[in-house]
Amino acid sequence: MMRRGWWAFVLAALTVGGVLAVRTAVVAAPDDAMAVDADANAPGVQATSVQQVGVPFAVGFDITDASTPWIGYNLVVDHPGLTFIPTDDLNGDTTPESWHYTGLGGTSLNSTVSTPQADRLLGGSATSSAPSTATGEAVLATFQCAAAGSASLHLVAAGQAVTFTTALGTGGATLPTSLADAQITCGAGGAVPTAVGPSPTPGGPAPTPGGPVATPTPLPPGYEAVDLTGGCNPVTTTYPNATPIQTIAGAVGPAGNLEALWEFEGGVWLGYSPAYPQASDLTAKDFLDVVFICVMGPGQFVRPIV
Repeated sequence: MMRRGWWAFVLAALTVGGVLAVRTAVVAAPDDAMAVDADANAPGVQATSVQQVGVPFAVGFDITDASTPWIGYNLVVDHPGLTFIPTDDLNGDTTPESWHYTGLGGTSLNSTVSTPQADRLLGGSATSSAPSTATGEAVLATFQCAAAGSASLHLVAAGQAVTFTTALGTGGATLPTSLADAQITCGAGGAVPTAVGPSPTPGGPAPTPGGPVATPTPLPPGYEAVDLTGGCNPVTTTYPNATPIQTIAGAVGPAGNLEALWEFEGGVWLGYSPAYPQASDLTAKDFLDVVFICVMGPGQFVRPIV
């Protein structure tokens, strides 16, 4: 899998012997455009959205104008106030580390997302065939609000990054791209997830966030424990196909610590809450699926060893 630096290599390789022709084409052509879709689950491109703190939500990064054919793109995103949640495993280690590339325009040479500095993400993709004039959602990413207040999603333009900038590539050259950012309001008024957090555990108070973890019970043979931190943790399940979600929930400890389980599938979040199973739409998990385990404080997820 190609990693950071691949895009510069692609551009360098494709500009050899054709620099003058490419420059002439770029000067004569209008700038293409990209935009942040602040709510990828709503129709159209949303410049703003309102989200609950700590609840994952989907954001789209769209190519909105492709008047000049493109061969790939860099995507550099600043996200102060928002926490990025990886959803895709591009390097094959079963742990999500990247956002989701949609394959728009035939792109397939996908770069694993990196963090060149705090609150900045870098990734990109290139086509393996002819230039494209496709428009639409190129990347689907998941974030959550870190705290109440205002947050932003900014596409980094030329002159704002040391090496990489958000841009489309056309004929082997970097094409200056018109950009559109988005604003997120975090806190009251945000969308309420399908699965609501649990009520206090009968017989005693719920664990205090950040509090001590209960003394662990010895694990049965053939099982391992994955440490969890307060909040949402992406974890790969190793239970068999079609394992009931109640079994997955029961593998989270200590008792009463689980708030919700989430699955990102086809651009839609499915959720399960042990307190509100009747309102949950996540019913089962398969072998090597990724589940987002949201807990009130430190804990563990027990799973079979593979």
